[in-house]
Amino acid sequence: VNLDGGGSTTMLARTAGADAPALQNDPSDGKQRTVANALVFYSDAPAEQLADAQIEPELDGQTTVLKGLSRSMKGTGLGKNLEPIASSGTFSADGGVKLADSDESNARVTGETTGKGRVSYAVDGHTARQDLDVLGEPVGLWPSARSINLEDAQDSQTVSLTGFDSEGRRSLIETGDIEVDADEGLRVDTDSLGELVVSADSSTAGKGKDSRDDEPTSGNVKLTVGDVTTTIPVTVGTETTEVLDFSDTSAFTDGHDRATGSFTAGEPSPDGKPSIDLTYDFSTSSATRGYYLIPKEPVKLEGNTVAFEMMVRGDGTGAWPRLQVSTPDGTVTNIDGDHITFDGWQKVRFTVPEGLSQPLTLERIRMMETRSAEKYKGDISISDLQAISTPETDDPATSARHDPALLTTGTVADRPQNIAVMSDAQFVATDPDSEAVKGARRTLKEIREAKPDLLVINGDLVDEASPEDFELAKKIIDEEWDESIPYIYVPGNHEIMGGEIDNFEAAFGSPTGERTVGRTKIVTLNSSDGTLNGSDDSQLNMLEDALGEVAER
Repeated sequence: VNLDGGGSTTMLARTAGADAPALQNDPSDGKQRTVANALVFYSDAPAEQLADAQIEPELDGQTTVLKGLSRSMKGTGLGKNLEPIASSGTFSADGGVKLADSDESNARVTGETTGKGRVSYAVDGHTARQDLDVLGEPVGLWPSARSINLEDAQDSQTVSLTGFDSEGRRSLIETGDIEVDADEGLRVDTDSLGELVVSADSSTAGKGKDSRDDEPTSGNVKLTVGDVTTTIPVTVGTETTEVLDFSDTSAFTDGHDRATGSFTAGEPSPDGKPSIDLTYDFSTSSATRGYYLIPKEPVKLEGNTVAFEMMVRGDGTGAWPRLQVSTPDGTVTNIDGDHITFDGWQKVRFTVPEGLSQPLTLERIRMMETRSAEKYKGDISISDLQAISTPETDDPATSARHDPALLTTGTVADRPQNIAVMSDAQFVATDPDSEAVKGARRTLKEIREAKPDLLVINGDLVDEASPEDFELAKKIIDEEWDESIPYIYVPGNHEIMGGEIDNFEAAFGSPTGERTVGRTKIVTLNSSDGTLNGSDDSQLNMLEDALGEVAER
């Protein structure tokens, strides 16, 4: 039933056993719209006449359990209109699960034997059954947050815990199976069957005061399940430090790609801080453009940086500010801010992704434009770049569990199947003898000599997606590759560069497809524009069909 192609319709439904209707679709308002008009389908079947039974996990969708751990179940009777009826039923378990305890509507089972298990709920001649997969014993734990920063003593954060067995299969762990040990100043409470709440213990942390009046503190929360343990570093409060001195323009240089620009000393910001004016010209290319302010001495930051904040006098162009940083292992990445769609002074926040190796070193302030249709000249000012950090924690070393399927050193020569992957050469036809081209040729040669069963070129082989770029790509592959070894070229964002996929298709054919190599089915999809369903659901439908075929084998 198509009620509104524009997406403003709200669809509610009460599923079997539910007490009230719940939102089923994704309306354009983002929530249920309050309107007077509605089309309602309802059942006039007797609500109080028992017609069936229902059983399901207490935690929605959790139909797996690790060996030795618990899974809680709930049972109810259903009226003829599928509303829940308070019933006095009995539970039983067989297969790989054992009934630990139960009452007339709730039960807890434990995983006993790896494989299939079944829990049944019977009420007045009606029986419902729920299958559970019993995984192996937990060999490792994965908390939903690897670290926690509480802004102050009144802040809190929920965390859940997933365990995995020796084959890497995961299952959410119920809080009743978790032993908690928190350092002084921290408190952990049970929020629900699947979540814990970490907060500052006001009786010891700041004596109930707002920790913004105190120095930041830190500690650890230790979670133990059976014989395995994980530790979550927790900090309370943050520190703010100035990163760059914008009063001295001689401490900076600049750089650019497919653009030009310059910088000069600017007028003070509204709070009197020195600023630097950046002018840039993004009008001469439709490929990705950038203008960069570069401190001559990169700034190494102390502690664990959770975010940066910088005052920006915007020009409303929509340019994209990014901070280029490096990690201790030499990895270079970017921290993203919001696009500059505003005019006048405004604070821009750059949130550091969780898990990024620390401490960080700031290398560049980058102004970027990735939209091929947008060409313009811009003029902004930047001031008062601050790093927001948390104190270092005494994080006990946690040994990583090695999966023998993965190698960092050694050889895969004895493996029954070898699939090679390469990406990100990013060469352009205007420079056919560049280091990027030489690197692509060298990589193809090394892979060819290894004689894999398949090569996947996983996007961004070219840089600007011009017909000439793809002609050069074909030439390189023809000259360096062994045609007896199959390859797949999957497009990345540099295969369209904000445009259409037409140039790629003209040179290499369809951006999606299926291929079987030995017993491995490979499905390639086109995410070059940042999504799998930009114009329709055809790719997702293809993936669903392919997975369905594999499941039937």
